[in-house]
Amino acid sequence: MFPNIPIESIEYDLGRTGSVEATTETLLTHGQLPNPPPSFIPRISNLISARISSFDKKPTTSSHDDLIKRYDLYARIKAEEERSVQKQEETYQWYPEKEQREAQLRRKRETMILRARRSLKEKDKNEQKTCLLDEKNTMS
Repeated sequence: MFPNIPIESIEYDLGRTGSVEATTETLLTHGQLPNPPPSFIPRISNLISARISSFDKKPTTSSHDDLIKRYDLYARIKAEEERSVQKQEETYQWYPEKEQREAQLRRKRETMILRARRSLKEKDKNEQKTCLLDEKNTMS
């Protein structure tokens, strides 16, 4: 709320007054808080700065970086690349067994993810071609 006020000053004033309302009122009235004496050793500010620094760090490894990893679709990608891509839509029907419905929904989800991946790859290729053509046109 008050980014320009040092945490140590806030902690000192809160310890002195014992009231958030009084500290806030002092801040709003005077625009600042009194500086803590040199003998004051902050306790909370160390915890807060440690917390803030932990928020700044990005996780080194993510459990699921993308949908391909998340649903382990590498085998399907490889199989798709090996055979020619057929634009064959699977007809979906209602199955009485829960396991069959789950398997069908899983296949549908995988198909949608792979179709989106393929579409993005094609879009990237088209953008690269457009960029190359634009570069050629500007150079000549």
